[in-house]
Amino acid sequence: RHYTSKITAAEDLYSIITYGFRGEALSSISSVSRLTITSRTKNDLHGNQLSVEGGKILSFSEVGCPVGTKVEVKDLFFNVPAREKFLKSENTENIHNVSVFVNYAIANSDKHFKLSIDSKEIYNLYPSSLKERITLIYGKSFVENLKYVEYENYLGKVYGFVSLDSVKTKKSHIFVNKRPVKSPFISSIMKKKIGDNFFILFFDLPPYFVDVNVHPAKIEVKFQKEKVIVDMIESLLKDNLNEFKTFTVSYQELRQPKAQYQTKEGKFEI
Repeated sequence: RHYTSKITAAEDLYSIITYGFRGEALSSISSVSRLTITSRTKNDLHGNQLSVEGGKILSFSEVGCPVGTKVEVKDLFFNVPAREKFLKSENTENIHNVSVFVNYAIANSDKHFKLSIDSKEIYNLYPSSLKERITLIYGKSFVENLKYVEYENYLGKVYGFVSLDSVKTKKSHIFVNKRPVKSPFISSIMKKKIGDNFFILFFDLPPYFVDVNVHPAKIEVKFQKEKVIVDMIESLLKDNLNEFKTFTVSYQELRQPKAQYQTKEGKFEI
C-alpha cells in the first residue's frame, strides 16, 4: 500500500517526467471499489489477473490476455456510503470525467483514447497529429479559426494553437511537459495579452525547471524562474500573431493580485 516505482534516488524528485500516479493510489482505490488488474508482458506466454474487493484480495491467477495492463474499477464507494453521498450529480461527475479525458487525449495525440458513458460511445480517438486530435474534439469549423504558434529558445519550447477571435465558451488548455495543468500565472499572462481568445499551449521544459509537487494531484506547477516563462510567451505571441494587436503588460504587474485570472472550476463545455 506504500509502493512506488517512480523514485529510485533523491535526485529523481527534481526530474519528474511521468504523470506521477503513485503505486499506493491503486491500493487506496481498491479499498473503496471492486478492482481488477489484468497484465501481461511481451515475454510471457500468459498474463496474471488480480481481483480485489473492498481492500480484500479475492483471487490471483493466470489468464490469457493481450500484452499490456488493464485496470478496471467498478462500484466506486460501494462500501463507503457516507463518502458516496459527497459525489455530485451524475451529470456533473460526467462533466468532470469528460474534462479529464479531453485533457489527456489532447496531451497524447499519438495514443488511442476511447470514452463511453452508460454504454454510449462519446469519443473514439485513434492516434493522429495534434491538429487532427483537436479537430475531432472541437470540430472542423472551430479549428479553422486557430493559428499554430511556436517559439523555442535556450531553455525549451512552447507551441500550440491560439484562436484569432474571442471565445468565452471554451476552456483553454495548458500542458507542461505533456502534463495537463491549471496555471493562474500563465492564464493571467494570456488574459492580459490576448483577452478571451481560446488557446492550447504546450511547454517543453527541463524537468528540473518545473516543480510538479506543489499540489497533491499535480494539477498545478511552479517554475524555477517565472520571468523566463513571461519572456517565452511574449516572444511566442510577438513572432506568430500579427493578425491582432496584443496587449502589453509588465512582469511586475503580473505579480499583483489584480492580475490573477481564475478559470471556471469543474466545468467543461465543448
